[in-house]
Amino acid sequence: MRAAPRWPSRPLLAIGSLVLLVVVLLACWAWWLKGEYDLAVARIERVEPRHARLAGLVAATGQIDAALSRAVDLSSRLAYPSSLDATQAGAALQKSMRELAEAAGATVTGSQLMQSRAEDGYDVLRVSVKLATNLEALTRFLDAIAEHGPEVHVATLRISPDPRLGRGEAADRLICDVAVTAMRISS
Repeated sequence: MRAAPRWPSRPLLAIGSLVLLVVVLLACWAWWLKGEYDLAVARIERVEPRHARLAGLVAATGQIDAALSRAVDLSSRLAYPSSLDATQAGAALQKSMRELAEAAGATVTGSQLMQSRAEDGYDVLRVSVKLATNLEALTRFLDAIAEHGPEVHVATLRISPDPRLGRGEAADRLICDVAVTAMRISS
């Protein structure tokens, strides 16, 4: 006959149960740790392109600063700064046009600052200048406008002979109405 199976002793059963419990706890902890690792890898993969972009921007800081400097220089040559309001910029444009005309040898008979208008981030300033001049002085004045900074464009130019003079008097005297425009960066 066979002997009845023998169960392990209680201390051996307790140790085995304890070892099994520790193995199960270690397996749960390893499974949790693997999940956290996967989350961290996913976060890194999501952040990595942003980090590379920022690293590229940091590496290109010198180029960005140089481009910004060129853009600011170009905008200062093309338009009045936003630090001047439209009225101040218009008054400065009007004053400089009067000074350029007088320096060219023309007589300024009147000037007027027209209403400015907003357009694509800029204010378009318009000044009308009326001159009594001759052809040479008018040419010098238009050349001076072309060299003016910020950039100024001649919108309209009306030239007519001076009606106050007779035919025998200085026939080269002209009456000119020049409308110029310039830009101001809107704030």
